[in-house]
Amino acid sequence: MKDIVEVNVAKNTSKKTVSFVTSFLRQIGKFNLVLTKKEHFIINRIFLKMQAGCCQLLQEGKWNVYEIDALVKTHLFPVGIFEFFDYVGNDVMLQSVDNYIKYEVAPGFYHTMIEILDQKVKEGKLGKKSNSGFYEYPQSKTTQNFEEKTEMHEALQKITHWYLDGVFDVFNKSICTKNELEHIINEYMMVEKSPFELAGEFDYTPK
Repeated sequence: MKDIVEVNVAKNTSKKTVSFVTSFLRQIGKFNLVLTKKEHFIINRIFLKMQAGCCQLLQEGKWNVYEIDALVKTHLFPVGIFEFFDYVGNDVMLQSVDNYIKYEVAPGFYHTMIEILDQKVKEGKLGKKSNSGFYEYPQSKTTQNFEEKTEMHEALQKITHWYLDGVFDVFNKSICTKNELEHIINEYMMVEKSPFELAGEFDYTPK
């Protein structure tokens, strides 16, 4: 459906298989990334720190699920963080995050997200597929009116920096070029604004 395919190469995957798959993807006109073990599932992992950070904001109790999502949708992406969890499935997100943090240098940062997702799963609130998650379906709280408060600017600054940390981590490791990252984010999150342009607007300095 999208012009982006990850080819996650396993330990015993032959070069012939990789060549066959990438050749096929070129024939059908699909952009692709060939990723070895440490780079596996890099597209989802780009957004992992931002997602974990939003869970920390939620746990702090100053902002609720709807307010955090509305802030993200107003300034960054067409879908909110917790909406995204519900669409994917909170059980799927939990298992994925458990796997992804093996590659992270500071796994402790993600514990709050794991705790929140684990609680949702234990409650049977798996997201849209169970009609209940961070929101209730089909009549969801995502339809509320949102009034952005001045004091939310600090939260937006944090969320944006967490997002850019993920982008620039991939860029600085030379996993993807600037053009590739812009294409990935445009395809995956349906957003036109380049993260590199956003970094200038938010006075972001890569770590």
